[in-house]
Amino acid sequence: MDLNQPRFYCKTIARVGETLKLDTSEARHLSGPRRHRAGDQVALFDGQGTVGVAEVEKIKGRGAEVTLRVKKLDQEPKPVRPLILAAALPSRERVGVMLDMATQIGMSDFIPLVSERSGKSDRKLPTERWLRIFIEACKQSRRAWVPRLHNPHSLDEVVNWARLQQLKMVLAHPRGDAAEVNRGQGERPEVVIVGPEGGFTDSEVERAGLQGVQTIDLGRSILRVETAAIVMLTLAGVG
Repeated sequence: MDLNQPRFYCKTIARVGETLKLDTSEARHLSGPRRHRAGDQVALFDGQGTVGVAEVEKIKGRGAEVTLRVKKLDQEPKPVRPLILAAALPSRERVGVMLDMATQIGMSDFIPLVSERSGKSDRKLPTERWLRIFIEACKQSRRAWVPRLHNPHSLDEVVNWARLQQLKMVLAHPRGDAAEVNRGQGERPEVVIVGPEGGFTDSEVERAGLQGVQTIDLGRSILRVETAAIVMLTLAGVG
């Protein structure tokens, strides 16, 4: 598949030879900034591993309605190893930056983290907006699988769940190990944990350590949540 081919998201992709319609947002992007016309070929993905090539058949309603005919389909396997980010939420704008960059790096799941210092919040999570950020980041990075979005959980809940799944965990903490991931026998961490800007409480860190969570010191600088998350994901993903 041509990597330079513009890519569009479609939740359900028909079989080869069948037609489908893009949602309004994707349709306007195809007919507007991309300036596609009938007969052009574009790349498709459904966020669940299906990728393909389709031909633009019709553009109607000033670009709000686009019909495509599927020409080719492939299935990309789901990554064997997850890369899960459990992080406290920074401000609205900075959450978007964090999720965008984390998706491009290879994040497979995002768990909003509730810590003792951040406390429970009545803030309604903008799940639709976050899913759109995931999709746009996948289009940019050519990823076939859109990350899964989980409900908020406490640190203890995340650690207990990951331990049951036998996933290796690392947690950003200023009194942790040097900023390198201890992979043991070649294993890389699968769950990256980042707390609020005030940090985790000592009791939270102690409980996590008793469950086998490795703590990582990211250096002398005090990092924002989104910066720490990207550094940790990079260490875990390519370390």
